[in-house]
Amino acid sequence: MSFLNYQRARLASAPSSMESPSPSLRKRGGFTLLELAVSMAILGVVVGGLVMAVRGSNSAFQYENSRGSLAQNSHRIVSRMASYLASSGTGTFAPAPVGPLGSQTLDFRRCTGSAGGVPVFGPLERFTMQLDASEAADGIDNDGDGLVDENDLVWIENPGDADARTSIWATGLSPFLAGETDNDADDNGNGLVDEAGLSFVLEGELLTLRMTMQASIQGQLTQRTVETSIRIQN
Repeated sequence: MSFLNYQRARLASAPSSMESPSPSLRKRGGFTLLELAVSMAILGVVVGGLVMAVRGSNSAFQYENSRGSLAQNSHRIVSRMASYLASSGTGTFAPAPVGPLGSQTLDFRRCTGSAGGVPVFGPLERFTMQLDASEAADGIDNDGDGLVDENDLVWIENPGDADARTSIWATGLSPFLAGETDNDADDNGNGLVDEAGLSFVLEGELLTLRMTMQASIQGQLTQRTVETSIRIQN
């Protein structure tokens, strides 16, 4: 056998390097359409859950933030009223805010100084609640703000005079104090009957002021009641 024929014989008997590996040894080159569809569905569920969680967190934060603003505003308004009334005189109060009904309107005069040891009082002032201009006392939310028959807190200087000055200090006062209804009974157990969303009551020299403000927060009616007592010195 010649050397050339010998080499040909060796090549013919050797396994071919071009033969394909067995199916079990093949490496997969990608995903099937079914696998891609399942993966996309799982990804969609995960992303959707994250979006819902973020939205829920934002909604809860906004709700609590709005509640906090309502509480802060209520305390601020009542503190401002108390600062006016602290220097007034019980003898200037009209009508006399006595129990069991109290009063939702209070006329008063603030002490501006003294002359010969006698207090000198300023012009007549008034705190009262008035039905919001966009509402009617009909048990319906006429202005579509989520509140029914809401009132405004109004301050008036020289009420009834031609030179009277009027300012709205707050909006959204409840028609009745929280827990009260118009039924000739003391529903909230504070000793007063059917008190309004703004209520004054005088016991000796102690004037108690109560106010309920309300707001529609994310479609829910939220109320905040603030109460403070002031000892009148004059």
